Amino acid sequence: MKRLPSVLLLIFFFVFIMMAPQVGAEQKTDGKPDGGTLNYGEYGRPTTLDPITSNDMISMRITELIFNGLVGINEKQEIVREKELTDVQKKIRDAASIGEISNVQDELGFAVINAGKNKGIEPRMQFAIRRNVFIVGKVTVDSVADGGDSSIVNIVQGSVQPGLKIKAGDTVIAYPIY
Repeated sequence: MKRLPSVLLLIFFFVFIMMAPQVGAEQKTDGKPDGGTLNYGEYGRPTTLDPITSNDMISMRITELIFNGLVGINEKQEIVREKELTDVQKKIRDAASIGEISNVQDELGFAVINAGKNKGIEPRMQFAIRRNVFIVGKVTVDSVADGGDSSIVNIVQGSVQPGLKIKAGDTVIAYPIY
């Protein structure tokens, strides 16, 4: 008989422990899912997921999806937390993409972009070339292909940052950056 209160106390304790995580927990009502799976398809495999060494378009796209919002690259090309980016770097990062560099002829001073009349591109328009959160250089449209989906751009002399080259996969954005 003396054991009955201690057994009841033990049962009450276990019931209380089992219910404790649910106390104060309410269902979310914001309409957004909790967790889940994101499926992303590409036409090939990434060669690397390292944002510093990725140089093919597939790797660059996937690393942007993974790392944008988490980390950035500062003026010294070092990886930093996102909140350490300058306001200008955030504007460059957030600038809408017009297209990408698809081919570069450095020695001849021109490149081909995958945007043309279909994106409102016209001769003499000027654009910036973005890589991560930096402007690599500037280009001016020389001619737009008749098909409307590509353009030849001249690399503006002296605009390419020292030690860098415009390369395939770099993003074309509006210039100036606001």
